[in-house]
Amino acid sequence: MKLRSMLVLSVVVSVPLVVTADPDVKELGLKFTGDGYFAVEYEYLGEVLVSMVFSPATGVDLLDVSHLGESEVAWEIRVEPDFTFIDGWFTITGPNGRDSLVGDYSSFVMGDGTYTLGWDFTGGTGRFEDADGTGLTNGVVNLGTGYAQFEFSGAITVPKDD
Repeated sequence: MKLRSMLVLSVVVSVPLVVTADPDVKELGLKFTGDGYFAVEYEYLGEVLVSMVFSPATGVDLLDVSHLGESEVAWEIRVEPDFTFIDGWFTITGPNGRDSLVGDYSSFVMGDGTYTLGWDFTGGTGRFEDADGTGLTNGVVNLGTGYAQFEFSGAITVPKDD
């Protein structure tokens, strides 16, 4: 059984520059909030539900990322039926197609209508090549309707421009 919903997402991102101890890198603070609908795909082994996959309904979300502009965000989170985290990944690609951030989700904790999602930035392309960092999303979700609201904050470290 496959359930697909339309994801409508609004995001505000602020990117303050933070001075780091290493003169060859800069740290960018990331923050954004959003809301919208997600898609769920159920994975079965025979008749046994083994995992649920959460992703954007259309394959990518369009987010207005202030330091990139309108960016495509592809993501996927896999959990067991009791919402034990299995794995997940994301890619944020800027409008020029050359600047992107990639990474993995590091954790997922589901509460009573709330969730927390850990992010690990593991690289990128263009000006985000060799980027690394972490972040955390806190949100509320209605699994019956597929609607979620969230707040993200984190930081990435990238090489300074020459």
